[in-house]
Amino acid sequence: MTKLQLINLTKHYSGAPEPSVKDFNLTVEPGELVAFLGPSGCGKTTVLKMISGLLLPTEGDVLFNDESVIEIPPEKREVSMVFQKPLLFPHMNVGENIGFGLRMRKQKKDEIKVKVNNMLELVRLKGYADRKSTELSGGQEQRISLARGLVIEPRIFLLDEPLSALDASLRIEMRELIRKIQRHMKVTTICVTHDQEEAVMLADKIALMFDGKLQQYGVPEVFYERPKTKRIAEFFGCTNFVKGTQKGRTVATKLGAYTLDQLDDDNREVYLVVRPEAVEVSDGADSLKAKVKSRIFMGTHVRYIIDLFGKEYQITLESATLYKEGDIISFRLLKERLWAVPYDDNI
Repeated sequence: MTKLQLINLTKHYSGAPEPSVKDFNLTVEPGELVAFLGPSGCGKTTVLKMISGLLLPTEGDVLFNDESVIEIPPEKREVSMVFQKPLLFPHMNVGENIGFGLRMRKQKKDEIKVKVNNMLELVRLKGYADRKSTELSGGQEQRISLARGLVIEPRIFLLDEPLSALDASLRIEMRELIRKIQRHMKVTTICVTHDQEEAVMLADKIALMFDGKLQQYGVPEVFYERPKTKRIAEFFGCTNFVKGTQKGRTVATKLGAYTLDQLDDDNREVYLVVRPEAVEVSDGADSLKAKVKSRIFMGTHVRYIIDLFGKEYQITLESATLYKEGDIISFRLLKERLWAVPYDDNI
């Protein structure tokens, strides 16, 4: 297994006013699956191409197991890359497509056949070796693309938006398959995506990027429970931000004062981050009362737009408890689910 280190990685295209990627530092432990997440144009694919060797960085270094690979050409880095489009060879059958990399490495025909059949079984397409590649569905094509990339046992496996062209139900199935294969093969993997749900389902850790810079890196839970900034919280679906003042670990707001043990001691202006699901129906002394302006049925839950002290907020409750437009909801904030981020009046 291979440890991947990206050190001060920067890419500045000629003529561009700003670098596409700037001072990117990251360590991926051997066998981890890390998602590079962010909006289109934030530099995710540029980093991927610098790892593979398709792009040379303007500054910085790429290390495999503590050794620089900057001077090593792409074809010798032992890196596989799968793209959004499978790009199968139309004149080759499925088995020939999967075994292409092995043939380039001059492996014996019998060895190639065994490895191809093993990969077909792993991607749940056993018996497809002789099938024409032009006869496959979109999901089957992407499975063959995965098999072709993995059969050479790469040191690093790179996935660039591999599921974005598939329909919703097939994407879910493929996420589960990718995760199962990655765990089975224990290959260090980077997956680029702009889909938060996909990143959370797939990855051991998420590297969130905005504007060419790494914003936060950690396990998926921290992005929901401990976002570093308001922008990160918004990217992960939070819509409720209440201006407040933090003194020590207590945040005072117009919704009340909350002592959050998970915060570091500090004195600053903050936003109290209240995720829509961080509430429960309650009629106690610490409850808040709000008027329902509208509701959105979401299956097991209902998202309510409420008016609280003249401002709109969103809360999510189980659909077993239904309120109509104009009803008053009495609820309390779940202190253990609250968080605070620095206030920025430029946002």
